[in-house]
Amino acid sequence: MGGVAMGRAILAILAFGATALVTPCPGWAGFFWPSLPYAGPFAGEVRDRETGQPIAGAQLLAHWSCADLPIPHAPGEFHVYAEAMTGEAGAFRIEQATHRGGLAGCSFALTCRARGYITVTLIGDPEERELPPSTQAWPFVETRVQGSIPGRLDLRMKPALPVLIPALASENDQYRQVAAEELGGIGQEALPAVPALAKAAADRQPEVRRAAVAALGQIAAADPTVIAVLKTALVDPDPATRECGLRALQAGGPAASPALPALVAAVHDEDPVVRRRVPAALAAVAPADRQTVTALVEALADTDSRTRREAGFALAHLGDASLPLLLEFLCHEDPEVRRTIGRIVSSRDQAGLREAVRTGEPAARLAAVRQLGCLAGERREALPALVDLLADEQAQIQEAAVVALVG
Repeated sequence: MGGVAMGRAILAILAFGATALVTPCPGWAGFFWPSLPYAGPFAGEVRDRETGQPIAGAQLLAHWSCADLPIPHAPGEFHVYAEAMTGEAGAFRIEQATHRGGLAGCSFALTCRARGYITVTLIGDPEERELPPSTQAWPFVETRVQGSIPGRLDLRMKPALPVLIPALASENDQYRQVAAEELGGIGQEALPAVPALAKAAADRQPEVRRAAVAALGQIAAADPTVIAVLKTALVDPDPATRECGLRALQAGGPAASPALPALVAAVHDEDPVVRRRVPAALAAVAPADRQTVTALVEALADTDSRTRREAGFALAHLGDASLPLLLEFLCHEDPEVRRTIGRIVSSRDQAGLREAVRTGEPAARLAAVRQLGCLAGERREALPALVDLLADEQAQIQEAAVVALVG
């Protein structure tokens, strides 16, 4: 399971553990250097509960939460951790912990998580007290309280999809959100959840919508059905959901090109944080398309400085196929936009500038000559092209070439 469900589970476990401290052993030695309860070592295997197959890459974490004073959140609290990961055969080993325990006691939990499976948590409590109702009801972590935890463990994990997909239709808002987040963390293996996630992308709660949109981008960003959902997300009333839609379409790359008109329209989004995400998405989806170049040039004049910077970065990395389109904007009405495009073109290819001088419209030709003049001070190879322009048939081009050569 992913970090969200895991984090909430740990908070619940720690809250339970605060009331389930295991007191240190008696005697002076135990008082000054109390040992950790359930100190291990632990070894065993992690397997799929349904198939019995070993689970490789499962992460195991032993966590002792200790206190030197019998007061919650008082000075003297500390935590001890030990971890392991299963190999191809699903086997693991956690060595015995040697750190001291808390003077007022410790709580203990052993957690096993693996992508695509419901997290398993074992809580050590000699009194085997009942878990809080909220922890018992939480469907994303399987928590068990045990008076003793054997050194040899056979952990069987439940596949997550049969739990997560139905949770997307839960009446509980938090369950729907967490289910979407967990499915996104599973990635492409959660492909069967796409129809349910597409429906969740229209959920009444914005937190659920943004989690579903983000998950669709992680699972199947290039799928035509998903792209249609992501296009709708770009006009969601929630800015964070729109931003998630942009990130997801960016992950889809050229396969998401049907969403290009919606991406171009997003250049005018009312939220600057959303607009900042548009240039990278455009560059990933349709780097050589005229609509992309035009939209990015427009973003160079955005009122938000970070959006302008992102647009310039995207334009600079579009690739050579976009160069002829960029040349058309060398005579843009905004001087700052002209300078930015000039720098981008100059850094790529002088041949493109010379071609603009030869075949472009009068205004574009003049802008290209001036840009060649900017290059001449740094790169001597620009000089011959300027000298040739002294014999151009247009007087304005001749004058611009003279100014560029004289400096």
